[in-house]
Amino acid sequence: MKTQTLQEKARSQKEKLVELSKVIHGSQQNCGRDGDVATNPQHFEPVNWNKGWGKYGKT
Repeated sequence: MKTQTLQEKARSQKEKLVELSKVIHGSQQNCGRDGDVATNPQHFEPVNWNKGWGKYGKT
């Protein structure tokens, strides 16, 4: 009796995960450019890669 309820819980959880993965995958396809902007922040100021290396004698 208890194992049956656990199996039902596991099955419903798996179905929820499958639905979530479909929703996430679909939203990634639909957002396009907005997803790129969200994952790759734009730097408007120039980046000085040598900043902070003076104490190591690398500049």
